[in-house]
Amino acid sequence: MLEIRSGCRLHFGLMELAEGAIGRYAGLGLMLAGPQWVLRFEPQSAPTTTIAVDTSSIEDARRATEITARIQAVHTLQHSDSPTQAERGGACRIVVRQALPLHSGLGAGTQLACTAAVGLALASPSGSEGCRLPTSPAAAQTSATWSPWQPVQRAVPGLNPRWLVRMSGRGLRSAVGVTGFLSGGLVLDEGYGQPAVAELSQRPLGASTTHLPARWRVVLIVPQPGTSMHGQREADALRALGHTPHPRAAEMKGLARSIQNLASHEDQFAAFTAALEGYMQLGAELFRPFQLGLYNGPEVTAAVEAARAVGLRGVGQSSWGPTVFGFAPDASQAQRAADELAASHSGWQVSTARPADSGAEIRWCGRSAEEKTGC
Repeated sequence: MLEIRSGCRLHFGLMELAEGAIGRYAGLGLMLAGPQWVLRFEPQSAPTTTIAVDTSSIEDARRATEITARIQAVHTLQHSDSPTQAERGGACRIVVRQALPLHSGLGAGTQLACTAAVGLALASPSGSEGCRLPTSPAAAQTSATWSPWQPVQRAVPGLNPRWLVRMSGRGLRSAVGVTGFLSGGLVLDEGYGQPAVAELSQRPLGASTTHLPARWRVVLIVPQPGTSMHGQREADALRALGHTPHPRAAEMKGLARSIQNLASHEDQFAAFTAALEGYMQLGAELFRPFQLGLYNGPEVTAAVEAARAVGLRGVGQSSWGPTVFGFAPDASQAQRAADELAASHSGWQVSTARPADSGAEIRWCGRSAEEKTGC
């Protein structure tokens, strides 16, 4: 069996929404090492290709049901190219050991779909016709002990963004999460390089990644949740906001390049966070007509103001929220700010996080090298 763990992502904003505009859905985001998904995949003996999802660790029944449905959807998508695959076996039990909150601005849906896609492809004895992912011989373990965690992109060299998009069904708009699943770090998604109607099969995946200094930390604040934005409601909002090209998209792209250049230098924390705030300000203006402000509701606005008041920098709203974040130059300052926020706002969820220096990670237990070659 195997386990895969994936962190979450902050999204700092899209640069362009207009259909046909160059750079449509370009954006900037950051992968965090946690909070995270941890899924265990246990191959089962069964006459047909089926999966069973164990969400007993999830107390909220509706949340557990949605997680199960999303994993089932990835399983269906993997076998859509080969209807006869179900007749050849390959059952799998998936245990959700840790889960991210969905619809909170952390990209949980994309990370879950990517984790499920890779895990199902590797755990199935017969695999799917469209997703043969060779595993690294160095990862083979013949004893019933867990191998060390290692980056999934290194352990599964056949894995690539195009396969992930196709088998997870994610990445039609922002590709930050799909790219970040493989690489971690700060991800600049170039969007659509030529005027085109967005289709999943045509989604360009040009992106570049930069890793932040190891000392830097992020404080996450989740105030009382507001109205969630996902699915058709999100698609309708983006369509309504994208009637005309964004007049400051080029300016945002320039800021994104500057942010990338500053991100890898520990002594540039102040310049990095200042540039990031400038980028997010322009991105928030793009969404102001829908949010009726720079942030998605009074609770999120209050959290942004509180984060700034305790000394955090580069403060913003991730995606549609409600998660708010702010940067600190080291762990001690991040923890001090988090403690102050938690003490003054008992109803908020406050935590610290480390920028991810790699993508999702994988480990195996109790399978021989022969069992793990191919999927």
